[in-house]
Amino acid sequence: MSIIIPAYNEGERLPSTLREVADYFHDPIEIVVVDDGSRDDTAALASRILLMTRHAYAVVRHPQNHGKGCAVRLGVLWARGGRLLCVDADGAAPIAEWEKLRARLDAGADLVIGSRAMPESRIPITQPWYRRPLGRAYNLLVRALLFGGIHDTQCGFKALRSEVARDLFSRQRIDGFSFDPEVIFLALRVGMRVEEVGIVWNDRPHSKVSVLNDSLEMLRDLLRIRRYARRGVYGCDIPRFSAAAG
Repeated sequence: MSIIIPAYNEGERLPSTLREVADYFHDPIEIVVVDDGSRDDTAALASRILLMTRHAYAVVRHPQNHGKGCAVRLGVLWARGGRLLCVDADGAAPIAEWEKLRARLDAGADLVIGSRAMPESRIPITQPWYRRPLGRAYNLLVRALLFGGIHDTQCGFKALRSEVARDLFSRQRIDGFSFDPEVIFLALRVGMRVEEVGIVWNDRPHSKVSVLNDSLEMLRDLLRIRRYARRGVYGCDIPRFSAAAG
């Protein structure tokens, strides 16, 4: 399998995440870090740490910052594993939560979303109070503009079968933070089995999402996704879609 970790100026938080991932998996895996134009030593630290592990790895570097969606897309298309797990650089979701997602893949799911909003979800360290209503408002917009049935589109902990991932990310267009609902939207449009499972998640300080600037851009991107779908940009012909959660 392959672990995809997008990173932007994550020199402080990425090393502990890489060590946790590398130590958890006893059998060799592939770890792909995409440094999205960092101005710090993110890439050098990642290479130094991964060189000391048993795992295959790649540190792919963008010379300029393009956005999380672009970084994840590059990592997915670069990866060689049969199953892909996307993990945020801050390690907000313990890597052991992968087992919950793996069980859903084993049962036939194509895309499994780690969720902070299911009854079984646990969030020992919560987000700041002002981010929580914004997250709820964004999910309402996703439901109004794109699809319903998914409680948490933005958690970065997601697993996909490789052939599914390559198909979705070869269609995907959004470079910013709204790439998550775009990928889910595409999966539902082409009839893939999408499931959501509650996970343990801890908020980390110094979020890369700007409450003002990124919120406006994320709204614009939702409208872009809707427009792209109507214009046939994605090449998806199936008009009806559904989601499974549990």
